[in-house]
Amino acid sequence: MDRVFKLKYLEQLIGVVDHLNLRLGIVHGDSCPWNLLVDAETDNIQLFDFNCAARLGWEGDEENRLEFRYEPDRNDVKFVIFTVYELITREFCFRREFYPHELDESEVMSKKTWAKHREAKLDRPVAEYRRVLTEWVKRRAQTNKSVDHFTKASEPLSWPPLQVEPFMAWDQSPLKKRGRMRSTMSAPGQELPKMGTPGDGVFAACRG
Repeated sequence: MDRVFKLKYLEQLIGVVDHLNLRLGIVHGDSCPWNLLVDAETDNIQLFDFNCAARLGWEGDEENRLEFRYEPDRNDVKFVIFTVYELITREFCFRREFYPHELDESEVMSKKTWAKHREAKLDRPVAEYRRVLTEWVKRRAQTNKSVDHFTKASEPLSWPPLQVEPFMAWDQSPLKKRGRMRSTMSAPGQELPKMGTPGDGVFAACRG
C-alpha cells in the first residue's frame, strides 16, 4: 500500500473483521497488506480475497475431504496484528519464514517500539495505531469467549459447501474430486455465494 495508511483505515479494518467474525460467523483467514484496497471515491478500505475463508469453528465435511474447514491458526485478530505491523515497519520476515501455526502475535505486540519504515506513510503517530490495535485485541479476547462458533454469531451467514464434480476412475466407478477454490469455479458461470456490503460501506468481498 503506497498511499497513506490512515488511522481510520485501521479502525475500518477492525470493524470489517468484527462484522465478519461476530455478526456473520465468517473468518477471512488471510488478512495481509496485499489483500487490502482503498476505494478512491469513498476513501474507505476494502478487504478482499476470501479463498481462505471459512465458517468460524466449522470442522468441514467428509464430502469435500474436510477442505475449507476452519483453521484456528488463521484467526483474523492475529493476522490483522501482523498486517498493521507490516504496513508500518515494512518487515515481512515473520510471514515469509513461518507457517500460520508458527506465527506468534506476542512477538510483535511485545516490542517496545515499532520502527516506522522511511517509505511508510501515516497520518498519526505510530503510538496511536498501537493504542487502537491493543484496545481492540483486549476487547476481542472477551468477545471470542462468547462467539467461538458460527452458530453463536448474531446473524450467521449461510455458507454453502463447494460443489464437487464427479469423474470416472479407470474401472468406471464414480469418484469425487476434492473441493476446489471458488476462484477456479467462477469461469464456468456456476452460482457462487457472494457477500454484500454492510451499511458502513467499508466491506467489499467476494470469495472467488
